[in-house]
Amino acid sequence: MMGWDLPGVSDVDNHLLPALGALQATSTDLQRNDPLAGGFLRNLVNGTISLGLQPEPIIDHKFLGISQEQADKFTYDAELLWGIYSSSIEADYSRRKTFWGLEKQVCYSKALFGNVLDRK
Repeated sequence: MMGWDLPGVSDVDNHLLPALGALQATSTDLQRNDPLAGGFLRNLVNGTISLGLQPEPIIDHKFLGISQEQADKFTYDAELLWGIYSSSIEADYSRRKTFWGLEKQVCYSKALFGNVLDRK
């Protein structure tokens, strides 16, 4: 882009970072007080995450030297364990949200604030 290579201007961050707090406060205010903005954000998150990450293990039984039945059993067991784990609150450090809840929280934070930071 023309104009970004001016002397003393290293990148876009130098322009935006000083105003980051104000930008985030404005985003939060819009999300909380403007039904259209809040609805847009919810739809964005729900449309992006949908049902969340779903593993689809594909086992090459010949390469591993196991039977097709053993590969099928592993696939079944892996999907079952993932379903149990991701539906529980064990993935959350604070034990409040399921794995999918955490996925939505990350997407929401990224859309609202432009970043995701976990301090725990």
